Amino acid sequence: MKYIAILIVLLIIESAVGQTVVDLSEFKKNGTTFTRNHNELTFLWPSGKEGRGKMVLNLDQDRPLFSSVQLGTGEKFAEIASGLDPAFVLRIGKRILSPSSGGWDVFFDRFPTKPYKTYALKLDKKKVKVKTDGTRTIISISNISASTFKGDLEIILYNGTALFNISASITTEIDSTAILYDAGLVSKRQIWKQMAWSDTDQKLHKTVPSREDISRNLEVKYRTIIGENPQGSLALFPAPHQYF
Repeated sequence: MKYIAILIVLLIIESAVGQTVVDLSEFKKNGTTFTRNHNELTFLWPSGKEGRGKMVLNLDQDRPLFSSVQLGTGEKFAEIASGLDPAFVLRIGKRILSPSSGGWDVFFDRFPTKPYKTYALKLDKKKVKVKTDGTRTIISISNISASTFKGDLEIILYNGTALFNISASITTEIDSTAILYDAGLVSKRQIWKQMAWSDTDQKLHKTVPSREDISRNLEVKYRTIIGENPQGSLALFPAPHQYF
């Protein structure tokens, strides 16, 4: 049984001892370039007619995965964000199987009202595989796991747009498992000058974040929230279930 938790992100404006193994056997020329400096991987991809996106991944276990995310033209880049980790939280329960319909007629089975346990997916940066799929570059990082689930973290770069996709592609061998998930990007530092979103009445809201803020549930248009800095902005929008 396989589930995929996906977070889509939009930007606006050879192995050695002690290093993670990086497999480049399926990485081809498609406009995206790759360089490695010790445990830092740098990817450059065409983000538009003249623009380029730049992503620096840190493979040290005790450092944030996204060391730097940048956008620019030529050799001049503006750093949109730094020191970010992807975060996925699973709520795992039991699905009710109905013999008359094959067991999959009710997707959530009123899942939040039934017993469940909550787990944060843990990423161990043991191995990286970079492969090309047409104009896409897929970066798979192993392993990511929680409870009985395990799999890979995937980052997909899309040539021609300042867009990349983050997904936790995970599998469990336990049948009739139900999950809900939360996905996002986290940092130990306060990195945004403002947070912005549009409500369902298309009114734009902005707030200055602080460490004392607590989580709030908001009705947000397009499932999108934006972190803003003077250099640029980063928008996050998790895909709806129809995407799968």
